[in-house]
Amino acid sequence: MTDEERVVRRFKRMKLLVATLVVAGLFVQTIGNAFVRAAGVASPVVVTLVHTGGLLFQVLACVLYMRLKGRNGMLGLLGILGLIGVACVFFMDKQCLRCRTRHKHDDKACRACGWPS
Repeated sequence: MTDEERVVRRFKRMKLLVATLVVAGLFVQTIGNAFVRAAGVASPVVVTLVHTGGLLFQVLACVLYMRLKGRNGMLGLLGILGLIGVACVFFMDKQCLRCRTRHKHDDKACRACGWPS
C-alpha cells in the first residue's frame, strides 16, 4: 500500500468520525432536550448540561475537521455557533498537508503536488 492510499484511507476514516460526531451532537442537543423536558425534569441545570454536551461533540468534530483540512484546529471553535459554524468550517479552503498550498474545499487532490486532500 502506497503512502497516498494510506492517506486516502485515513481521510475517509476521519471524515466518517467527524460526520458521526456532528450527528451525535445535533442528536444530543435536540432529542436530549426533548427527552429532558418530556420527563418533567425541566431543571435549567440539566437542560444546560445536555445542550452543552451536544455542543462539545460539534466543536470536537469541527476541530478534527479543520485539522484534517490542514488548517489550525482552533478554527474549529467556530462549531460553537451551531449549524452556522459547522457550515463555515465545511466551506473553508483546504491546505495541502504536504506542500502547504491552499485550494478549494471540494478539491480531491492538491493542484500543486497531486497529494490527496
